[in-house]
Amino acid sequence: VARRRAPQLLHRETAAAPQGALELWVDVVTPEEARREPFRDISLPAPEDFELRLLLFETRFLRKGNIVRATDAYFRVALRGHDGAEQVQESDVHWGVLDGNARFNWRFLFKLKLPLNTRRSLEGMYLDIQCWDHALMGEGELIAGAQLNVAKLCRDAWLSREWCKEKETGINFETQGRASTGARFWFGLLHGGGAAEVASTSAGE
Repeated sequence: VARRRAPQLLHRETAAAPQGALELWVDVVTPEEARREPFRDISLPAPEDFELRLLLFETRFLRKGNIVRATDAYFRVALRGHDGAEQVQESDVHWGVLDGNARFNWRFLFKLKLPLNTRRSLEGMYLDIQCWDHALMGEGELIAGAQLNVAKLCRDAWLSREWCKEKETGINFETQGRASTGARFWFGLLHGGGAAEVASTSAGE
């Protein structure tokens, strides 16, 4: 049996650069070997239900620009970049925050199915985390925000699912941000609502 796994670049006559890549597996066998070895099932596995959980404990150094006054802080978190409908959830409100330290102990829970239909959607999956100042009328004012990439967590959850079922235990993920004990860590927030904005300034954690 001669086997080869090889990526092949795809070209088009009117384009100088490759138009993509095809990864394939080639077997060269005799008729007798072909009869002995059945075809491999290479279809995608059926999607399974997963939960993505985010626990919000507390903030520190939270500030609203140069304004010095009490802030009624709450968080809005959205799961973006996956195959399903966008999910947006909000925490409760911590009233009268003067020192930038607000305690929540709030859990966000997002439903999703893995694996996703496309590799691109998995790589682009992230949590859009925003801190808002509550208003009695309207949705309030955005204080700061950040984006947390969860693609690796979802990929690890999918690859580890069978092991977890056998061991009846959870998955020990590596945390992002500034790690502390276990899976609890501080995550920086920026004015402007996104970590990708270079002009943004720190607004707390």
